[in-house]
Amino acid sequence: MPEIRPPGPDEIEAAVELLNAHGQAMWGEDITDAVEVGQWFALPGAELRAAVLPDGRFAGMGATVDIAEDHAIVWLRLTLHPELGTVELGEALFAEAARLARERGRPGTEIHAGCAAPDERVAGIYTGHGYRLVRHFFRMVAPLDEPPDAPDWPEGIELRPLDPERDLERVHAADEEAFEDHWGSVRTSFQTWRQLSVTPDWDPSLWFVAWDGDEIAGISLCRSNAEGDPDLGWVDILAVRRRWRRRGLALALLLHSFAELRARGRPRVGLGVDTENLTGAVRLYERAGMAPTQQFDVYEAVI
Repeated sequence: MPEIRPPGPDEIEAAVELLNAHGQAMWGEDITDAVEVGQWFALPGAELRAAVLPDGRFAGMGATVDIAEDHAIVWLRLTLHPELGTVELGEALFAEAARLARERGRPGTEIHAGCAAPDERVAGIYTGHGYRLVRHFFRMVAPLDEPPDAPDWPEGIELRPLDPERDLERVHAADEEAFEDHWGSVRTSFQTWRQLSVTPDWDPSLWFVAWDGDEIAGISLCRSNAEGDPDLGWVDILAVRRRWRRRGLALALLLHSFAELRARGRPRVGLGVDTENLTGAVRLYERAGMAPTQQFDVYEAVI
């Protein structure tokens, strides 16, 4: 059995190799890079455990993430190397991740355990411990071979360049409000949100904020590429506050984002979405030419 312990800051590349080997086995592509993994290594509220072989390779890894201010939901994720990891090892990593989740939670806390939909080994570990499948998420991708349609902005809406010194806290507040009625939403502090959002490769010119006078109506927070795929532009967050919904703002923000990412040479664009999103986001993204390429499943247990 490999040694199970917290990974050190000098082991980021070992974690990247594990996660990309898993991504190749699931979907035939890399899924992360050192920037993203380093971000999770440093995130307050994240507890990581690696199964380390004598040669330094990772045979598996478990993550327990508690970023909710009220600890209402704690996330865990289990990844096994397609050749080096075993179900026995997965059980050991799961036991540690679940223990940490219980310590961070309280009576009534939901533990959400995620895995790639094709990952029958990890799904079997979750269900074997009484977790039930509760949600599906898609990664959706669109080609950018042709220019997207021009956005049709609702009356009174304008985009303004982001001022990082002035606007970040207001963007955080808009993001929190827009998603507060969505499944699995939790309140996170501005500090945690900033650490997750303002990464070392952050480009504020790809954060598009739609204003109605002095109020934020909607946001599209993008990155020039997704981790593991330099050709895939990425929409991290697309959100419209309730008062401005059903007016075409989400589609306008999406099409504007597509055009900007295409102008930067990205041949494709992607995002992640809850398949049961209450605003009908999957249908919106299909209208914009996007299609699912990956599926992630979430299993749940209650402390």
